[in-house]
Amino acid sequence: MFGRPTMQLILAVAQEPQRNDWSVNVLELQATVERIIITAE
Repeated sequence: MFGRPTMQLILAVAQEPQRNDWSVNVLELQATVERIIITAE
Protein backbone atom coordinates (compact mmCIF):
# COMPACT_ATOMS: atom_id res chain seq x y z
CA MET A 1 0.00 0.00 0.00
CA PHE A 2 2.69 2.47 0.98
CA GLY A 3 5.38 1.19 -1.35
CA ARG A 4 8.95 2.16 -0.62
CA PRO A 5 9.50 4.79 2.07
CA THR A 6 9.93 8.34 0.84
CA MET A 7 11.32 11.45 2.49
CA GLN A 8 7.72 12.66 2.79
CA LEU A 9 6.78 9.56 4.78
CA ILE A 10 9.89 9.80 6.94
CA LEU A 11 9.26 13.49 7.62
CA ALA A 12 5.63 12.79 8.46
CA VAL A 13 6.72 10.23 11.04
CA ALA A 14 9.39 12.58 12.34
CA GLN A 15 6.81 15.31 12.85
CA GLU A 16 4.67 13.21 15.18
CA PRO A 17 4.60 15.05 18.54
CA GLN A 18 6.17 12.22 20.52
CA ARG A 19 9.05 12.02 18.03
CA ASN A 20 9.99 15.69 17.69
CA ASP A 21 13.10 15.43 19.89
CA TRP A 22 15.63 14.00 17.45
CA SER A 23 18.42 13.79 20.03
CA VAL A 24 16.31 11.33 22.04
CA ASN A 25 14.18 9.59 19.46
CA VAL A 26 16.35 9.00 16.38
CA LEU A 27 16.47 5.28 17.09
CA GLU A 28 12.74 5.17 17.84
CA LEU A 29 12.08 7.00 14.58
CA GLN A 30 14.21 4.51 12.67
CA ALA A 31 12.39 1.61 14.31
CA THR A 32 9.04 3.17 13.42
CA VAL A 33 10.03 3.61 9.78
CA GLU A 34 11.25 0.02 9.65
CA ARG A 35 7.97 -1.16 11.18
CA ILE A 36 6.03 0.78 8.53
CA ILE A 37 8.12 -0.83 5.80
CA ILE A 38 7.53 -4.31 7.25
CA THR A 39 3.80 -3.64 7.56
CA ALA A 40 3.64 -2.39 3.98
CA GLU A 41 5.24 -5.53 2.55
